[in-house]
Amino acid sequence: MRIVVDTKVLVSSLLSPFGPSNAIRQLIAAGAVQVCYDVRILHEYREVLTRPRFPFSEDDVHDLLSQIRGRRRLDLNRSIDRTPSGPGR
Repeated sequence: MRIVVDTKVLVSSLLSPFGPSNAIRQLIAAGAVQVCYDVRILHEYREVLTRPRFPFSEDDVHDLLSQIRGRRRLDLNRSIDRTPSGPGR
């Protein structure tokens, strides 16, 4: 199954390790889902997860992002058809 994970889900999974968002993180770690992302999404994950208001260590953030990057992914940039369309094209 392919999924795009909202940043809030990742934050919740780290804040509440026994909550429902953590089930998604466990599926990612087990390789049961394919996380679809591009560079912008990874940048947003890192930027949000390393904000001072969150108690996450750099190791926690690194481990989580490594789990996401370590799995086969669908590059969202390549999945978008950028062929011009419309009349006369």
